[in-house]
Amino acid sequence: MKGTKRISAFIIALSMIVISYATALADAVKFTDVAEENQYGESIMDLAQKRIIKGYSEDSFGADDVCTREQFITFLYRASGSPEAANNTTFTDVEAGAYYADAIVWGY
Repeated sequence: MKGTKRISAFIIALSMIVISYATALADAVKFTDVAEENQYGESIMDLAQKRIIKGYSEDSFGADDVCTREQFITFLYRASGSPEAANNTTFTDVEAGAYYADAIVWGY
């Protein structure tokens, strides 16, 4: 019984830490160049909180910028849970270690 209480207390404490951390992360996403009340602001903030999209910096997203092919495939890759990419590509313009490299291999 004593061990069960310790395990329960540990699980409760761990849950509280995880919830606090998740709340802090969600609150941390504040792009100053995206107004939540405009046509895409709420969606951008939602995707940023889910870590599917990232900005240029902590407070700059660049919502009016053109979305490149590597950015688009990276969004899809992250939305899919960033799965392990099994295939290799022969794309010579994809630098090893680039933020989009795994997404390109996965998409291919």
